[in-house]
Amino acid sequence: MKHILILTGVFCLILSFSLFADDRTWTDRAGKFQVEATLLDFDGKEVKLKKKEDGKVISLDLEKLSLPDQVYVKKTMESLSKSEEPKSVEKNTEPVEKAPESPSEKTTSKRSRKPLPEDEDEENSQNEEIAFRGKIPVTRLSIARQIRTDLTKPGWSISPDPAKTLTLDFPLQPMVFPYRRQDFSTHIKMEGIGFADESPETILTAASFSSHGETKMTQVYVGNLKTLEIQSQLFPARLSPLGLSPDGTKALFIQETTTERRDNKIHLTIADVTQPKFPCIGVLIPFAELKRDRGFDSKMEIEWADWIDNEQILAQSRSGQLVLLKTGTGAAVWTLEGSSISSVTLSPGKKYLLTCCHQNRGSVHVLIETQTGRPLGQLQTPKSWKVPGSGAHFVFSPDGTKLAACDNDWIHLWDATNGAATDSFYVGRVSVYKRNMFWIEPSYLLAGGTLIETKQQLPIWKYSDTQSEDSFFAGKYWHMKRPDSSDSTHFAVLGLTIPHAAMPKLPLLTDSQKYCIRPGITVKLTVDSAIPDHEKVRNYVRSLLRNNGINVADNAAVSLKVTIKAEEPKEVYYGDHFFGRNITGHANFTAHTMSYQFEQDGKVLWATSCRTAAPSTITNEELKNRSLQDIVNEKSKLTSSWYLSVEIPKKIPFDKAGTSSLIPIRTSIGKRH
Repeated sequence: MKHILILTGVFCLILSFSLFADDRTWTDRAGKFQVEATLLDFDGKEVKLKKKEDGKVISLDLEKLSLPDQVYVKKTMESLSKSEEPKSVEKNTEPVEKAPESPSEKTTSKRSRKPLPEDEDEENSQNEEIAFRGKIPVTRLSIARQIRTDLTKPGWSISPDPAKTLTLDFPLQPMVFPYRRQDFSTHIKMEGIGFADESPETILTAASFSSHGETKMTQVYVGNLKTLEIQSQLFPARLSPLGLSPDGTKALFIQETTTERRDNKIHLTIADVTQPKFPCIGVLIPFAELKRDRGFDSKMEIEWADWIDNEQILAQSRSGQLVLLKTGTGAAVWTLEGSSISSVTLSPGKKYLLTCCHQNRGSVHVLIETQTGRPLGQLQTPKSWKVPGSGAHFVFSPDGTKLAACDNDWIHLWDATNGAATDSFYVGRVSVYKRNMFWIEPSYLLAGGTLIETKQQLPIWKYSDTQSEDSFFAGKYWHMKRPDSSDSTHFAVLGLTIPHAAMPKLPLLTDSQKYCIRPGITVKLTVDSAIPDHEKVRNYVRSLLRNNGINVADNAAVSLKVTIKAEEPKEVYYGDHFFGRNITGHANFTAHTMSYQFEQDGKVLWATSCRTAAPSTITNEELKNRSLQDIVNEKSKLTSSWYLSVEIPKKIPFDKAGTSSLIPIRTSIGKRH
């Protein structure tokens, strides 16, 4: 049968069914249509049923049936795929009548094109590493038309999209997950935590086991935070959990497979976690259309994905493409293509998404309506701000009214209802896990373990043991406690309150107590005479200080020193394999570092620096009449644009944030039976 994909070993559960299915009551998703009938056939999209009452055959779209009916169809046809007559449960040549539709089902999307021809899809599916066993919907996408984000209006006006108010009305205890280690050389990796919006007591997590750098298997767990009951299943593959569907019945994973070239992550696997052994009910390859003739292409790899509702998933490719797809059919609702989409942020209720798109004239942060793909506006950043780069991480406040971005040393704030910039301030370096940024309370941001008070613009506490796998849900910070030792047989997940109760309350400090550098102070400025344009640099720095409200005087207690240093020369190689321009040779390059350093009484208050890099754009045309060394020397000359590239924040807070671990008292969490 066409539109059949083969599941190779993972989540494969073959249930025994009779060749002839029994009568059952079939219900549509809206609960407005019921019929007693027998399953006849399923072609990957429509289900044929024989009515018990009059023997007539009716046809319904699979995605319009209730979830239990969809699961029943898939499991039945999966079992029958091994039989000699896999095409149907009963042979039938009677005319088919269409089943009645409920009013809510009459509107269908007009954005998607027709699927690929059946012969082409079958040919391509034979080369897929992972897919379905049995008569399951094909996963190759019907790509919708591209959305033109460059036509977006400069501003937006939207209603807030708050998160559902979720409370855990039971005492939280550590959730302990046992595992069986194969041997002491096995490396264990915690793969993340997922929750369900409509079933807040349900938790999803996983641990993968690898030996000699190769992942052998993954233990998947689904637990109940209230009863502490755990179900688990061991699978022979690397599975990274992305989350639970809102109703908590399905789990989404990125499945990593191995090709001759490399490990890849091109498959999204969906499991039914209400059934024993968590059977697979879907495998999607959302970016299969990006596959090239040479076989596997890294552009097909999945960078990120998440549930939008119980039947739709939003996925992002590594090459910069977004797609909203239906899990029942794999059909695209809409797609967004860009030269590079580097980040995706969902609003708390998942009504909107914010993404950074790189265009010919630079990067723009675009707000999009999730269900339709309709652009709603572009985020506006004032010229006086340090503009958030493509690596900036954004997060909406839980009530959907505020938007924050963390970009290296800076925090930027906007009004999420109209895209208006409200504030920008310097907080200093945060953890490498800054992508784990959460809006804890109306005035608290947690960025990579650094707790930031946004009203007073201060980093006030640092948690020393936050991890990239941690999460924030239902007002609690969920921390994965790794195994205590190499012979441990369990790990734990703890729901913690942040800020913790023992943290000192932030006092009403004056600016002089909060900020070491601030408007109104006076500094002594010295510029290293070794800088060729030192007078130009001096005038530039004086203008920066003046714009920040800082005075300059020779007798000030605080000094700002601007210095330049030439590093030891290094040999740089230019060749085909690196630059691809048929240049082969060596040249000496001397890097320079310029530093800005505020000091008081011999103590460094704040410092920053910038460093030159070896020139990379050298062409064969330039080498016709000149040596490689001459060209490198010319392109390495220091310029005024480099001297004048450093920025000085208006306010620089004292580095006095308290520090503690998330679990102040070291405890040994015993194995729970």
